[in-house]
Amino acid sequence: MGGTCPPSGWGGEFAEVPVARTIVRPLMKVLVTGALGFLGYVLTSALEGRGHEVIRVGRDSGTNAEPQLGFSELDLERGPAAGVDAVVHLACTTQPATSDAALARDIAENVGASAEFFRRCAEAGVGRVVLASSGGTVYGEMPEGARAWRETDLTGPVTAHGAMKLAAESYLRVAAAGTAMRPVVARISNAYGRREPSRCNHGAVEAIVRAVLAGKEIVLWGDGSAVRDYVHVDDVTSALVAMVEAPTPAPIYNVGTGRATSLVALIEHVETTLGRPAHVRREEARRVDLHRNVLDAGLLERDLAWKPCISLEAGIARLASHFGGVSPGDLGPLQLRHFVSAG
Repeated sequence: MGGTCPPSGWGGEFAEVPVARTIVRPLMKVLVTGALGFLGYVLTSALEGRGHEVIRVGRDSGTNAEPQLGFSELDLERGPAAGVDAVVHLACTTQPATSDAALARDIAENVGASAEFFRRCAEAGVGRVVLASSGGTVYGEMPEGARAWRETDLTGPVTAHGAMKLAAESYLRVAAAGTAMRPVVARISNAYGRREPSRCNHGAVEAIVRAVLAGKEIVLWGDGSAVRDYVHVDDVTSALVAMVEAPTPAPIYNVGTGRATSLVALIEHVETTLGRPAHVRREEARRVDLHRNVLDAGLLERDLAWKPCISLEAGIARLASHFGGVSPGDLGPLQLRHFVSAG
């Protein structure tokens, strides 16, 4: 049974997260790491809109923190205070391109520190930890003829970022073993969209929209045939909320649309939606770029009645509206790479 979508997405009301299955849910105290990041800003607002008490923590309060949000600095080694019912761990200091360049830092900050944090969560009596993992990298390269990855498929990351995310998943399970803490891993495909105040670039969809609006050149790594599964941040958020609230979630869920879109097709979608041409310059493909990655989110739909509500075309239109009032000079330098992770 599929979920239901509001007629116009959330309409700006974070309380209207389309978590479709009606859940009798006690209000919870939820700690969110990476709370001012790409996903965190939307997720914390959505959780509060549904009545939960949210504790926001992150690494950079000096740049984006708003006093009214109750933000605090992230200290993974300290862990959560007693009384936290659930944790959503979004914090990550690297992306696929940067993991390779700083392996020791990546392992220390995103594996070692996270492993300690998970142990502290179990000791503090946290009932559930939802980890944002990377459906775009933990599975590796798709076999010829395969349509989409399922949670039961073998993982085989071929990038440092994928290896780091998979290791974090393993340490979460280790920390939960023999305790009352329930681990839930969200393997997210290529998330995009814009609701948070940050001016940072978040992936290929946003990069293309910004470039076309500004009339700037897009640097395309590879021939553009690389296929990705683009899922809107609002849909990712509704999935994460469902994982927090569900009485007995599965240990792993893919979060994606199942729709395969090449970079060339993505550029064409943006050109059509905006009614403007893209200026593309091609460069040699990078080693960190997988050729094809698409996720099957059927388990999430069957278990929690979730489904993606925002089409790629609608998501592009929302981004265009968001950036429509921004001066081209304020958009900054642009390079379109194969962004393969939500983290």
